Parts: sequence; structure tokens; C-alpha cells
Amino acid sequence: MNLAINGGTKAIPNPIGSAWPIWDDTEKTALIDVLESGRWGMAGWDFHRLPESKLVQFEQAFARYHDQEYGLAVSTGTVALEAALVALGVEVGDEVIVPAATYIASAACVARVNAIPILVDIDPATYTISPAAVEAAITSRTVAIIAVDLGGMPADTEVLRQIADRHGIALVSDCSHAQGSAFKGKKAGAWADISAYSIMSAKTFAVGEGGVICSNDADLIERCKSYQHMGRTPGAVSPDHVYPATTIRLSEWEAAIGLCALTRIEDQAQQRNHNVRYLGRQMDEMPGVKGLDIPNEVGVGTPIVGTSSSFRTSGMA
Repeated sequence: MNLAINGGTKAIPNPIGSAWPIWDDTEKTALIDVLESGRWGMAGWDFHRLPESKLVQFEQAFARYHDQEYGLAVSTGTVALEAALVALGVEVGDEVIVPAATYIASAACVARVNAIPILVDIDPATYTISPAAVEAAITSRTVAIIAVDLGGMPADTEVLRQIADRHGIALVSDCSHAQGSAFKGKKAGAWADISAYSIMSAKTFAVGEGGVICSNDADLIERCKSYQHMGRTPGAVSPDHVYPATTIRLSEWEAAIGLCALTRIEDQAQQRNHNVRYLGRQMDEMPGVKGLDIPNEVGVGTPIVGTSSSFRTSGMA
């Protein structure tokens, strides 16, 4: 076989990808609206709850799109994971199972809360955490599983949900790559107790910097809010601070960009699905190389209001 680097024929002849991130005058208008409003960030306790806040609108819309009731925007996807573990009560000496093949943040967040990351193997067909390896690693000290949707490929969160319930532990979805992905009719993250998304510029959902925490559990989100705003009492309406925490809020600027990005997410997920399938087909034609196995249960989510795509074909998003 004559490799392309030595003058042979390229296995993938057509270029893939495009200029990133994608934007137009919609973002310009949104940012000018924030500028002229004078509301650039949280100006007080009540501001975050005002309906005219871009941040409030973005959190609600992002959560709804991902089939979850509550959303909380934070400064990065890494601290979104950290806050999720804090909200779950993970503490010193606890064990949290994470996949061995992932970005460092998936394990670093565990160490940041003084717990122990337990690395387990992945399924070589999908590159996501192996449910069998997870179950084999559970001990009396295990309190949570972090399932990473690597490259947008959802982990088998239905089986992981069953394992977590059977052992009385929490399931966290690291959906940093998986905006727009779905598994068995649910958006990425919706199978978990709590999910964390990155929205930095290299992701499918590109805002600049930031992260979002989503859940159907109001108490978990309230605890995340407490950690997000210097350890206030969960549910308090005044700025008391009762434990050491941090400040990891997102501003109105990123939220405005995020609202614009939500109108494009479905079309971008469709293109990503097309590209990964194209790449897989080309890899399969190379001797000794195989593309990812994409389960039929993996798909692209349903468009939100304001998007034009009607894409429904199964595939990685």
C-alpha cells in the first residue's frame, strides 16, 4: 500500500470541516442588545431571576433542548463537572468511576473534590465507557459514575442508568462533546442524575468559554447554584455564605451568543453526523483500519423552535 504521504492516493479525497465558529449578524445584534441594556452580568441577587436576562433565557432554553428541566450556566465545562460532584455530596475518600480514554477534566474534577477517580476500560467499538467494566469496578466506596460522550458518541447511558440504580449510586454525564446527540430518543445527558456540557469555541456548540449544568432534580441544581455563587445557603434569597466555594458564573455576553447558537445546533449536528459517517466509510476501506461502530440507538436530537432542519436519521451527532 502506497501511503498518501509518499505520493499515494488519499483515502479521504474531499476536505471535511469548515471555518469555526459560525456566526453572522444575529450575534452582532444580540451583543449590541446586551451592551445597550447595561446588564452585563449578575448585578444583584434578583437579577439572575429576571425574565429579560439573556442568561436566564439561555439556561432555560439549553435545558429544554436537552430534555431536562433545569439549567445553570457556569464559566467552563470543567467546573460544571466539579459543581455537579459537589452537589451530589461527593467527598474525601469516595470513589468515582471514569473512563480511561477521555479528556483530563473528567478525572480532574474528581480529584478537585478530594475523591478518587477509578479508571475503567472503554468499549473499543464506540470508545465510550464499558458498562461491564463499570460494574466490575464498583466497591462499597463508589458513589458515582461519570459517563463521557466522547467525540459526541453517547455512552450506553440506559445500561449505566440501570447499573447506577441497582447499586444506589449517581450517574453523571460528561456531555462536553455531545450537544445535539441523542440516545434511544433522549438527548445526551437526559439519562443521568446531572449532566455537564462545555460550550467553549472548539465544541459543536461554540460560545467562546463556558459550561452548562442540567438536571431534572431541582435540589441538585440549587446546590450547584450555591457552589456557583460563593457557597450561599441553597434556596436563600439573600447573599449569606455558609461554606467555602467559588464564583463561576457566566455573563450576559456569552448567554446572548448561546441563544443564537441554539438556533443552529440541529443543522450543525446533522453535518457532524454526515461527516463522521463519511469518515467511517473511508476508514473501513483502508486495510487494517475500521471506523467507529455507531449503534442504531444513537441519533441527532429533535430541532428546537427556530431551527430549519428536519433531520432525523440515526447516527452520531
